[in-house]
Amino acid sequence: MSLDKYRNRIKNLLDRAAACEGTPEGDLCRVKAFELAAKYALDPDDVRNQADADSAGQTTWEWELTGSYKPQQRELLAHIASALHCRVLYERSGTGRHNSFGLVFGVPRHLERVKMLFPMLNLHMSAGSTKYAANHGARDAAHTKRLKTSWMMGFSNSVFDLLEQADQDTASQVGQGAEVALLDDASAAEKLMHDYVHEAGLVLRNGRQNSRAVDPEAMHAGSEEGRRVDLGNSRLPQRKELSA
Repeated sequence: MSLDKYRNRIKNLLDRAAACEGTPEGDLCRVKAFELAAKYALDPDDVRNQADADSAGQTTWEWELTGSYKPQQRELLAHIASALHCRVLYERSGTGRHNSFGLVFGVPRHLERVKMLFPMLNLHMSAGSTKYAANHGARDAAHTKRLKTSWMMGFSNSVFDLLEQADQDTASQVGQGAEVALLDDASAAEKLMHDYVHEAGLVLRNGRQNSRAVDPEAMHAGSEEGRRVDLGNSRLPQRKELSA
């Protein structure tokens, strides 16, 4: 693995630490970032500054999925990316850490929105599903898992709908040019992904569908929570940015 790969890993850990500030996960990510920097004689501040300088033209973002419920994390990332005109690729490896890394492709303005939203909403989804299962009589490990995965499915679906509708509303206010620009952005993201696949010699396959039983009430509760999330400043950039 090249030093650039390690720099990117450190940057991702620092991003996650910032997104999860004040939580055990945030503290752990920060410790890992500094340990990795020390191991390869890299300055975390230099890594952060260089990444910030490069971010204006960044078209690819790598995020390491950690913890439990990785399929649900992948689904959330895919929903956010798709709603924001980006594309996601998961690379399988022979190391046993299948699909631990997600690669998001998109034009810079949309990629920045994915980078801002996913860590925050992923943490929200994990905490919300855990709270729901604890408060709704989970009988055993299997029942707990069904409640949590169902809640997360509903949450992810609503997040997608909310983001997509927000962009559609803003694009309608801006005018037809904005809608055309968004189609162009989605096409650019698709090309970025396929170019990466071709250059890396990878084979592109669709992911497997999860056939696990769904709890309708848990899914509905997650969906309702997804409709209430605060998008902050993640809404569509205004006309002058879209026409660039």
